[in-house]
Amino acid sequence: MKKIIIRIICVLFFVLTISACSVFDDVIKRKKWNSTLLFNKDNIKIKKISYVDLIGLSIHGECFDYYKYEIKNINDWNCDNDFPNFNMMFDTTLLQNISYLHWQKTPIINDKDFESLSFIIYSSNFSKNEITKDFLERNLFNEEGNYYCYFGAYPIGIYIFIFSPKDDVLHIIVKK
Repeated sequence: MKKIIIRIICVLFFVLTISACSVFDDVIKRKKWNSTLLFNKDNIKIKKISYVDLIGLSIHGECFDYYKYEIKNINDWNCDNDFPNFNMMFDTTLLQNISYLHWQKTPIINDKDFESLSFIIYSSNFSKNEITKDFLERNLFNEEGNYYCYFGAYPIGIYIFIFSPKDDVLHIIVKK
């Protein structure tokens, strides 16, 4: 009887762990973001394609999370310079040193913007993982027709969003 109870507890623990991990490895679900907050458009389907937790520290001590999402039903989306709605996405009352940029077209022309995002290119962890390495090789920041934005604050770090309408893919990078 004790063995059965222990097995049931182990199975329950395993199921709960898997369920928790599926939420924690999806920043959009965890933060309860939706297409209206991100794109100012309803009925967009957002599905996670991949997630990479770059736990190991890079040369400069950064840790990254990389999320890749498939975006469906975003036809006729016009870049809205007031979105994403960062005030609704983040509780800014507890944050300091807030900086952000709403959706902008690529390629990045303003050097100040590129300086804020260039740490990705130089991260040793980012260039060693196959999924994130592919992202770097595509060079989406300099490819015409994409959009990018970011939100940074202490103590949460920087959230970078890169949307490729051509591929119907949203990339989210979190630097901790």
